[in-house]
Amino acid sequence: MMHRALVGRQYIHSAMNPRHPQTSDFERNALEEAGGGEAQADLTALRESEQRFRHIADAIDHVFWALELQPVERVSYVNPAFERIWGRPAEALYADSRLWMRCIHADDRDAVGAAFERWLHEPERGYAVEYRIVRPDGEQRWIADRGQVARDADGRVYRATGVAQDITARKAAEALARELEQQFRVLAESLPQLVWRSAADGACDYLGPQWTAYTGQPVAAGLGAGWLDLVHPEDRARSGAQWLQAVQSGTTFDVELRLRRHDGEHHWFMCRAQPQRDEAGRVQRWFGTCTDITERRTAEQALAQSEAQFEAVFANLGEGVAVCTPAGQLTHWNRAAYEMHDIEAPAGTPNGRQFNPLFEVHDAHGAPVPERDWALARILRGEVLLNHEAQVHHIAKGWRRVFNYGGALVRDADGQPRFAVMHMSDITERKRVEAEIHALNTQLEQRVQERTTELREAVRELEAFSYSVSHDLRAPLRALDGFSQALLQDHGGHLPETGQRYLKIIRESAQKMGQLIDDLLAFARVSRQQPKLRVVDHAMLVRSALQQLAPMTQGRAVELRIGALPAGLGDPAMLQQVWVNLLSNALKYSRNTAAAVVEIGATAEPDGPHYFVRDNGTGFDMRYAHKLFGVFERLHRSEDFEGTGVGLAIVQRIVQRHGGSIHAESTPGCGATFTFQLGNTAAS
Repeated sequence: MMHRALVGRQYIHSAMNPRHPQTSDFERNALEEAGGGEAQADLTALRESEQRFRHIADAIDHVFWALELQPVERVSYVNPAFERIWGRPAEALYADSRLWMRCIHADDRDAVGAAFERWLHEPERGYAVEYRIVRPDGEQRWIADRGQVARDADGRVYRATGVAQDITARKAAEALARELEQQFRVLAESLPQLVWRSAADGACDYLGPQWTAYTGQPVAAGLGAGWLDLVHPEDRARSGAQWLQAVQSGTTFDVELRLRRHDGEHHWFMCRAQPQRDEAGRVQRWFGTCTDITERRTAEQALAQSEAQFEAVFANLGEGVAVCTPAGQLTHWNRAAYEMHDIEAPAGTPNGRQFNPLFEVHDAHGAPVPERDWALARILRGEVLLNHEAQVHHIAKGWRRVFNYGGALVRDADGQPRFAVMHMSDITERKRVEAEIHALNTQLEQRVQERTTELREAVRELEAFSYSVSHDLRAPLRALDGFSQALLQDHGGHLPETGQRYLKIIRESAQKMGQLIDDLLAFARVSRQQPKLRVVDHAMLVRSALQQLAPMTQGRAVELRIGALPAGLGDPAMLQQVWVNLLSNALKYSRNTAAAVVEIGATAEPDGPHYFVRDNGTGFDMRYAHKLFGVFERLHRSEDFEGTGVGLAIVQRIVQRHGGSIHAESTPGCGATFTFQLGNTAAS
């Protein structure tokens, strides 16, 4: 039984971890010790259970996650919904258990992190939060995250599991509902009429503040069927019956009645209400207004004035606008529309089709467009046009222009077309400018390509020249060094001390020149070499570099502080050179410090890990920091510190080849810090 339980726990772990092998050495040993038969059956049952778990988890639209807390925190399982919702690979979450939290919107991150930590330390508080995440493409989504914990036999929490649901649509719907309700109330409270709203069964659930202003009664007194109490007794039965009939039939409510004012006087009101229907055509609620028509003439005059204002605004719009009936009869055609089409406004109400013979229309590519596919004809067929471009040719006057059309057919509550609206603008000049810009861009791209080709050829020639010169210099330098050494060994005793010193200077200079040539060749190779990206263990690279630089620490008191170095994507060979050069610099410039300290580590930043090497050595003046990464640029005397001035230039070139950047900070006498990051190639 003990073996059976062990195998069961092992398979539960496998179900929670998609990277776990199907059959482990642990399971095989357990089966062998258990005798095979019964344990094999249990194992088969567990495998089937695991498959069922996987099928269910993979099919769930929500993110199902499991977080192991002992012995260290790690994500043991997350279903495929994580990649669909978070927009990030599940493998990244397995590698970094807190990746999900760094994706949380900055305004929500602290609160969620605090709630999550409180829950892990006080599970009885529960964990249920809502927050926003930011996907790699910048899209924001709302998440409802719920969790629970599992305890071991000693009551310790060792696992947290939960479900994260994408509630973006729900949040949007709630926000839209709130916005629509707010818009309705703002609109209702800004109207002079008595505005009201009823449920589908006719029970009034909203009355605007105008109700209290007119009747002198609180809004609550008019809700439900209370509004009928203020209707004139002679109108009450008729009004109530018509309202009941409208509710039962779902038709428009339209009635004139007298309503008692706060001073006891009755005014005539026109009460109208329209049903709001859902997609299935069922009435959801009613929206109505009661308009005081006691002074009808005043109201009609106000309406006439309002229409005149509309006509004035419409006529003076800078954009052309046309309104017509479903049959194509123009009811409105403003001045801008006539001027754009270069035609005179006709007397009376024209039919839009009478203008058609005056023009020819072509599409954006110059192909002729038949009349049935002109903008207005398409709108009248029910199409909604947005930014529809057409080339218009006035046959008689000979001009050609480019117009942008848009519009739609407006329908009533029953879905019947009432009128069509079309707006238009002349974009001829804009298109001309766009064509000129496109031509200029094409020419510019061609010039850039030609200059790039010339530059690449010049670089290749320069690299070839440098490479050839470097190789040609090696032979005479080796000869100079070798013969100088032979002269010292064979005839040094015959030379005066000054002559021997001169020969040593010659040898040292030849060797320094050889090292300089080697560094230049290395720099040239880095410039030509394309990084071969794969996952790189930076901790291993640092250990290897320190072994290579071990002679620099012999006989010295050097304290090495090595922090966590997360893995990333890069070229191992090239990045090895980065660590060697930076650590060599740190060890070299701290050798005059009695208790040298070299610190290596990394910090987590939004754009990936930032690796650093810090020492407490000589340092440098930040006024000359811009010279650090230049070839042959040195901030210290060669008598004090050896070097060719190429090492940091190689480091910068390698980091840049990885899409990253490097910078340095220092205070003279207090050491220096070099920090680099590998751009988009670095793994989180």
